[in-house]
Amino acid sequence: MKIPLVYDNRLNAPGFEKGWGFSCLVEAGSRRILFDTGDDGQKLIGNLDKLSVPPNSIDTIILSHDHWDHN
Repeated sequence: MKIPLVYDNRLNAPGFEKGWGFSCLVEAGSRRILFDTGDDGQKLIGNLDKLSVPPNSIDTIILSHDHWDHN
């Protein structure tokens, strides 16, 4: 099992964009589960690309919580 960090506000991986929020990718066998998405879809997609993970290869997206006071 691998769980790479995809997105957060302190990401220090070279070439990755950081931003408010959090996202990690759980890779277990052939399944890919994206846990949370951060707040900037373009940065998320760019960071997934740097991991060579096409968005359409993700089987499940889990949102841990919503923010009722903003989108």
